[in-house]
Amino acid sequence: MIREKRRYIGFTIDTERDVSRNEVIYLLNQIPSQPRLILLDDKKGILKVPIKDVQSVRENLNKIEYLGREKAKFSTVITSGTIITVKQKLGLKHHRKRKKKEKAVSEEKYEKKV
Repeated sequence: MIREKRRYIGFTIDTERDVSRNEVIYLLNQIPSQPRLILLDDKKGILKVPIKDVQSVRENLNKIEYLGREKAKFSTVITSGTIITVKQKLGLKHHRKRKKKEKAVSEEKYEKKV
């Protein structure tokens, strides 16, 4: 089975109050292709969307005017194939675990002599 290509959409929410993850998920479930919420940090978020649905999700996201009973404006900032690029554009920190390099045998012997 071939994995379907996806894109990540970075968005911001312009509202006066804090936004809960459940509120955003409720709104996203009303969008026909139901994008997946990957991250919500303060008023910035990242969605995972199949590549064929990117345009419709962006249009529907930009149409949202209310969050609960209060006015809220969703704005898409970036669409990318990598989540790291989206995080950088939104100003979010990305945590990437890196493997430690193993020292070469000759370096270990040198350190023991010194």
